[in-house]
Amino acid sequence: MSEAMDTGEEVLKGVLQRYEVEGNKAGAAQIQALISAAKALKLSVAVIGEEGSGKSTLVNALRGLQECCDESHIPSFFNNVGKTKEPISYSFPVYPNAMLWDLPGYSAEVPPAQYLTSIDLKVDIFVVVVAGCLTDTHVKLLKTIKQQKKLFQVVCTKVDLEVHTAKRVLGSGFKLKATVQNLREGYKKRLSKEGLDIDRFFLVSGLEPGKYDFSQLEDNLEKDILNLKRKFEADAEGLSHRSQEKLQEILEACELSALMYFPVVICSALSAPVNICLDIAVIGEAGSGKSSFVNALRNLAAFGGEEAKTGVTATTRKATAFPYPGAPNVRVWDLPGLGTPELPMEQYLENMELDYYDFFIVVASERYKHAHSVLVKAIAALGKQFFFIRNKVDADLGVGGKPRASMPLLDAGERQDRVKKDCIDALRKEGVAQPNVFLVSSLEPEEYEMQEVRKTLDEEIPHLKKEALLRAVPGLIAIVVRKTRREMIKNVYGKALQICLYSTETNCNEAMSSLTSTLSNYCIDLGLDQESLQRIAEATETPVKGLQDEIRCPLAKEIKADDILKQVCKSVSVTALVWTYVPYWGQSSTPELSLEATYNLLKESVWDLSEDAKRVLLKAYAAN
Repeated sequence: MSEAMDTGEEVLKGVLQRYEVEGNKAGAAQIQALISAAKALKLSVAVIGEEGSGKSTLVNALRGLQECCDESHIPSFFNNVGKTKEPISYSFPVYPNAMLWDLPGYSAEVPPAQYLTSIDLKVDIFVVVVAGCLTDTHVKLLKTIKQQKKLFQVVCTKVDLEVHTAKRVLGSGFKLKATVQNLREGYKKRLSKEGLDIDRFFLVSGLEPGKYDFSQLEDNLEKDILNLKRKFEADAEGLSHRSQEKLQEILEACELSALMYFPVVICSALSAPVNICLDIAVIGEAGSGKSSFVNALRNLAAFGGEEAKTGVTATTRKATAFPYPGAPNVRVWDLPGLGTPELPMEQYLENMELDYYDFFIVVASERYKHAHSVLVKAIAALGKQFFFIRNKVDADLGVGGKPRASMPLLDAGERQDRVKKDCIDALRKEGVAQPNVFLVSSLEPEEYEMQEVRKTLDEEIPHLKKEALLRAVPGLIAIVVRKTRREMIKNVYGKALQICLYSTETNCNEAMSSLTSTLSNYCIDLGLDQESLQRIAEATETPVKGLQDEIRCPLAKEIKADDILKQVCKSVSVTALVWTYVPYWGQSSTPELSLEATYNLLKESVWDLSEDAKRVLLKAYAAN
């Protein structure tokens, strides 16, 4: 049992004992009813699965604990040491009235109905853990749960192991996205065939909860506990795990403040772009001289620093970052070359995770080819900018002005103009309106246009940093709002208990004042009050009316105490109502707050208001 719930119930028991000592039977009856209501609100989430399926690891991940495995864990892994032998309960992190149960694993030989009967718990939600393929036993178990009209989630754990195995088996044919998608489709096809809900299936890794569907699983579980009875739609946060690491400082700054200060934090970062991290990817065919270009661009002769490895054959095996001199928080990434047998074109773009980088430098050592077209189109699809570098131009134009035999007999300037024009024309055919094309020689960096590359890049860096941050804002909003909502939800149950206890000790009107004040504070915390909206509008230069139009929850517009009172009060019995009309014998009927109704109002308000907050912030940045 959580500390919040423990404390709340202990307070109620203390008040009950005091009323009983004082002989206050009416007050004691009210407190006893409140205690009973609190017990009725308790929920149980049971994590079940076969022995060794990773149940306990998943439970720890849901509790916010991350396991670290090394070689010392291998014997226990194969010997199944440390398995769960009896039910263990933990408080669900976000909802104090929900208990998360780690149950002993079942054997495939045990009939599902018998296993469920053996669980000596009143389970509200099942999390069925699957490791490997979806077996007939899993299907029978899920159908039995469905027949009992219980909510359930199906979680395929150990996705990291499945991915590792596929990578080892497929070798150069391995594609991460395709592997995960095939795995997902295989499970969903079987679930659909058996008449089971495919929207309740998630791929996760208990050891790497930042990947795959873990946050969607958390949200779906929380929505089930909220009992909002509406279909889950996953938020596309727009940030890969690596991108979140990159923006961690901004995330931390946003999380320390109320949501209304989110635009202030972002504007502060935009006004001082030096603190924004920028990642520049140098990309091109293998053998095009990318690594030599990286060294020349960084002007190691003047600034020094670690060199990128170069050679006649492909030498870059993985993306490697190097600091860009003279510009803080800028990294130049030397990416592996396109078109090698180990990394063919069809899987290169996926494996390189191009969405991670903010700007690209495409390096070509020969004429514009299909490989360059593929790269340019992929970059354009991401909505990002690039330079096109025609490298090894000294070899094409000839050293000392002597051209190749295949080049027409033109002077050096005309030959350079001819090569550049061919590149510009090719890029314009790809739909690039204003191509930035430079002719360089990485071996002779002071010749040709290397100086112009550095100068142009230095001028563009502040603008590129701002663009990178603005592009990440929608993802940042989704993450920050979600974390804010979860922190608020943690206190909802305790607040509902406090308000209902207050109504028994004082009167309903004063308790209602506390309730409406709580709802008002929710609006302020989520940046939906008038002052916050005005602040957001000024920071983002967005009309206040446009932000107000995104608000759908009535509580963010006007909190009417009478309407709320009707939602949270227990209904008065007909007998009590009749007696109020009998002279002398009747008593005025005082409204009594319902703990369940108060709790439901608060938790649903947090969810609805948080969705409004996300819409408001997205609207504020839509035009930027």
